[in-house]
Amino acid sequence: MKDIGNTAARFMATGDPTKNVKVTNWPVENMATDCLTVELIISVEDDYGQNGGIYSNTSENSLGGRNITMIGGDVNGGITWGCFGAASSPDMTSGSFQAIGTAKLFDSGGNLLVAFTLPMNHKISVSNVYKITLKIEAAAPRLWFVDRNFQGVGSATIYWVES
Repeated sequence: MKDIGNTAARFMATGDPTKNVKVTNWPVENMATDCLTVELIISVEDDYGQNGGIYSNTSENSLGGRNITMIGGDVNGGITWGCFGAASSPDMTSGSFQAIGTAKLFDSGGNLLVAFTLPMNHKISVSNVYKITLKIEAAAPRLWFVDRNFQGVGSATIYWVES
């Protein structure tokens, strides 16, 4: 500490004798953030036959013609699958697929204004938005084994502020 004091004195830097410290931050706009979330929950067990395909869920929100700025979005989860061969076979195959999220914004006539996939890490400003739809989907393979199962949990969320 003695060295610091001597160095400061050489540069004539004695500091604020009142010991007041002022911190200035950048101004933060007070904007309410809205969000829309959709979930995907899957549990399929099939003893025999061809299964698989696309599993999905959609959610929507009516905005009534507002001007908004999309500020972000993410998607989590997906489907895991496993299958076992015939009862006498020890073969087992398994895997997983990541879920995909898609958002679409529409005007009052149902015309598409903008569409994007998640994750979204940038801002998009859109005028006169009447409806937002958010879809999450995940693929499951077609499996030709005796015992199959698909399990899936996922969610997609988008965030916006009124502009």
